[in-house]
Amino acid sequence: MSLDLTLPRMDSNFEIAATVLLAVITIVIINILVLIIHLPSTRARGDLIWDSRVLGEWVKYQRFRLRNSVSLDSQEGQKTGSSSLSRTYLSSVINSLYLPIFKYVTVLELPVIFLASPDNMKGPVEGEIWYIDGSVESCTQTRTAPPEHLPHIDSFMSGKSLPRERVNTVANDKASWLRLLEVLQRMERESTHWESRQWRKAGGARPDKVEETSLAVGVQPYKRVFDGTSIFRRPFATTTICHLVELAAVLGIYWKQFDRNKDKYRAEGNGLSLRGTRIENFGLVFTFERMGWYNFEEKRVIPTSDVKELCFGNAPTFYRPRNPSEDMGWQEATTVRQQMTLKTLRLGSEQDMSTTLTLIGCNKDTISHLLSPESKKSHLFPVVFEIMGMLSRTYHLKNRCFTYLPNPTMHYWNRRELSLRRLLSAFRKYLHIMIAEFPRHVPSDIEYIQSVADDLLIKLRDGDHHLSPTQLGPTQLDALHDALSQIDNILSEPSTRKEIVLDVIRRHLQELLQAINEPADEENTDESSHVALESPSLERLISLPPEYREHEFMRVYFSGIRQRVVSVAYKRAGAGEIGSRDAAGDASLRIHMGRSENARDDDDDDNPGDSDKVPPARVSTLTEPTDFDARRNTIWCALVFRTICWLLLHDFDEQDVQLPKSEVQGSRLPVYIQ
Repeated sequence: MSLDLTLPRMDSNFEIAATVLLAVITIVIINILVLIIHLPSTRARGDLIWDSRVLGEWVKYQRFRLRNSVSLDSQEGQKTGSSSLSRTYLSSVINSLYLPIFKYVTVLELPVIFLASPDNMKGPVEGEIWYIDGSVESCTQTRTAPPEHLPHIDSFMSGKSLPRERVNTVANDKASWLRLLEVLQRMERESTHWESRQWRKAGGARPDKVEETSLAVGVQPYKRVFDGTSIFRRPFATTTICHLVELAAVLGIYWKQFDRNKDKYRAEGNGLSLRGTRIENFGLVFTFERMGWYNFEEKRVIPTSDVKELCFGNAPTFYRPRNPSEDMGWQEATTVRQQMTLKTLRLGSEQDMSTTLTLIGCNKDTISHLLSPESKKSHLFPVVFEIMGMLSRTYHLKNRCFTYLPNPTMHYWNRRELSLRRLLSAFRKYLHIMIAEFPRHVPSDIEYIQSVADDLLIKLRDGDHHLSPTQLGPTQLDALHDALSQIDNILSEPSTRKEIVLDVIRRHLQELLQAINEPADEENTDESSHVALESPSLERLISLPPEYREHEFMRVYFSGIRQRVVSVAYKRAGAGEIGSRDAAGDASLRIHMGRSENARDDDDDDNPGDSDKVPPARVSTLTEPTDFDARRNTIWCALVFRTICWLLLHDFDEQDVQLPKSEVQGSRLPVYIQ
C-alpha cells in the first residue's frame, strides 16, 4: 500500500480571497509607511499642527494620533463614518479599497467660554469649571500668560500702577481666543489693583464685608479632533451668541453693527474689537483683536448679573426682588416679552420703548413724542435716562468702586454736558423752598427726603479731594447707595401702591415732554411764589450759561411740572365758565380710588360726552393740598431725588449706544472664536 503525499487541490474561491486579503494588507502597510514619511512635511507646513506661538500653554494638551478614518473616537470628535455589521465580507473588502483606513489626526483641548455666577457649578459641558479672577492660580488653570508676567497680589500695597502692556503689531500668530483669555485675566488683575488703590486713597483698606460679584467668566476644556478634511482648520474656542454679547459688554466693547440678516457683526471699544461672519457649513466665527490701550480701572463694568440683561436693552426695576433663580428666568427673551406688569424696562429699540411706555400707562402723544424723530427728547440729558433713574435697580455693589454699565438705551450719555452735583444741590434748594411754603403739617416722608438729601450733600462735599468733579470715592459711592436704598423704602412701602407710582411717572413724562417741545412763555411763571400760571417750558436752558442750567432746570421742575403732576382734581375754571374735567387728573383720581383707568361702568363720569356737565371746581395746588395730592407730591420728590442719585452712582461710556438685539438674549446658538 503506497502513501499518497500529494496536497489536496485548494478551492478556487479560497485562493481568490487569500489573494485579495494579501493585497489589502499590502495596501495598508504601504498607506502607513506613506503617512509616516508624510508626517514631517505636515509639521513643516503647519497645516493641522500648531506650536506655542499659536496655542501658548494649551499646546501641552495637543496630541497626534493614528485613527481609523471610518470611525473616530466619539469622545474626541464627530464620527465621519461607520461600518454596518450586516455588510458582507466581500463588500467590506471592496469598500476598503476605496477609503483610507488610517490617518493622522490632531487631538487637542480647546476652551468653552461662558458667563455665570462664580458659585455656579454646572457648565455647558461635563467637567471642571475655571472662573477667571486674575490670580496666579487662575492663570495656571486657564493656561494663559505665565504668572511671572503679572505682578503678585502683594505688590498692590505698593500703590504703584501696573506696568502698561505692549501692543504687539507684528507677532499675530497667537489664536485670538487665547488673547481674549489673557485680556480677561488682565482685566480682573488691573481692576482689583485699582480698587485697592481707591480705598487706600480714601483713608483705609477695602472692608472685608463686600457685596459679592454675581458675574464671572467661566472656562471649561473640551477635546476637539482636526484632520485634513476639517472644514475649519484653525483651533477655536466655543461659546454662544448670548454669552458673546455679554462678554463684549464686560470688556467695554460696543456693537457698531449687528446684522443677523447679512451675518455681519462688528464691535469696537476700549482698545479692543470683535468681528464676526458666517462660514458656510460651519457657523458664526468671530475674531478678537487688540487695537490699542484698554482701561479696566475706573471704566471696569460692574460685575453684576444684571449686565446679562442690560447688554440686550433690558433694565430690571426695583419692583423685581433680587432672586438669582428668578433672575435667570428673566434672562430669556420670551419671559421679558410676555411680562404684563412692569418688572423690566425694555429700552433697546423703538418697539421695546413703546411697550415699556404702554406698561407705565403713557398715552399715544407721550409715546409719539419719545419715538418721533422730529420731537425733542432731551433736556440736560435724554429723557430715557430719567426713566431709568426713577425705576431701575441699584446695580452698584456695596463697598465696591465700579460704576460703569452697558448702555441699554438707543441714546448717547454724556456726563460732561451737566453737573449732577449741581443738580443735586439745586434739588435740595427748591425742596427747602417747597417745604417752607407748605401751608400745614409737612409729611414725614418729605422731611425724611430732605434729611437724606442734606446728609448726602455733606458727604459728597467732604469726600476725597484728590478726585475730579465727576469722579467719586468709594465712601461717597456707598453714601449714594444708602440714599437709594432709603428712597426705595419710601416707594415700596404698603401705603405707596405701584399703580400710583407709575401714574406719577406717567403724568411727569407727559408734562416734561410738553415742556421740552413747547416754546417758552414770558409770563408763564411767578418767580416770587414759585407757582406755575401756564404750561412750563424748558426752552430757556439752551440760552443759559452752563453753570446756571441745573438751577433753572430744577426751578421749572418744582414750580411748574410738579404742580401739574401731583394734581388729581379739575382744571381751573375761568370767570363765569364751567370747569372741564382734566382727563389725566381724572385717570389719576380713579387709580387712587382703586379703580382701573380702563374700567367701564354705567356712571355718567365715564362718558366723555358728559364731561362738560361736571360742576365747577378749582385746581388742587399745594396751597391747600388734598390727601391724594400730598401723597403724590411725596412720590414725585422721591422719584426726582432717586433719579439724581442713580445717575450719580452709575455711568455709561459716551460711545456706547444700544443696537437692537434683544431677540438673541438667552439664545444658545453656538459661535466660534478663532
